[in-house]
Amino acid sequence: MATPTEQLFHVKRTLIDFHKDPSGALQTVSILGTYTSLTAAKRFAQTALFTEGYSRDDLTTYKINSGEESWPYGDGVIVHAIAPSGETFNVAVDTKPNAGKFTSEDEGGRVGGELYHVLQTTTFYDQDRSGAKRRAEIEGSYRGREEGVNAARVALLDEDISKEWFVEYDERVGEEEWEWSPDGVVHAVGRNGENYLVEIVQGK
Repeated sequence: MATPTEQLFHVKRTLIDFHKDPSGALQTVSILGTYTSLTAAKRFAQTALFTEGYSRDDLTTYKINSGEESWPYGDGVIVHAIAPSGETFNVAVDTKPNAGKFTSEDEGGRVGGELYHVLQTTTFYDQDRSGAKRRAEIEGSYRGREEGVNAARVALLDEDISKEWFVEYDERVGEEEWEWSPDGVVHAVGRNGENYLVEIVQGK
């Protein structure tokens, strides 16, 4: 049996739909794969959009971060691509501790089986009222959805921060329809106007 690595490397795709919303506030994040090897994750990230059905001909811009020159598209971003309609794709590697002790059973370094990720998105309305300035990070990965949901419920809390610290704190109950996100568990508003959304995202 393989020995768990200290870190996991998640390939994260962010779609910014400038076609529908020129402000850039309409964004969708997907986790396209999880790896125990940084090299393998970077290799997959370079072609991850093609596994979603896109081809090179579908994209007017397709830039790969070689690490040999300045890169203006953000830390961890491996691919920056643009479709003719204006949709923009950033494919990044998000490095996180391997708290779940996941292993890979194949030479490619990919973690197999179902994974459910706790995705925390912070939208900095205090810096940009459009909502385009945001950060999405994986806060944990789990084999079962219920385990992920339980972790998501406390993702914003610790010994120093309680629900009462937030200006608003809304927690989804069961599978009821929820205004913030179909996959959301918690939505909160911080004291400076920043918004937090914690979701459960199933990896691909």
